[in-house]
Amino acid sequence: MNLLQAIPLLVIFAVLLIAYDLAQKYFILRMLKQAKDKDEREVIITLLTRRR
Repeated sequence: MNLLQAIPLLVIFAVLLIAYDLAQKYFILRMLKQAKDKDEREVIITLLTRRR
């Protein structure tokens, strides 16, 4: 496979990665908007940013 054949696959892969990232951010924003108070939002943010 030469480079010209790989470019469309790379573009599709990049679009899928961007779509996945945007979907994840949208889900997180919806979760934060549905939180009832400041403490609940802080817990959600802590859980999402904690290192595993």
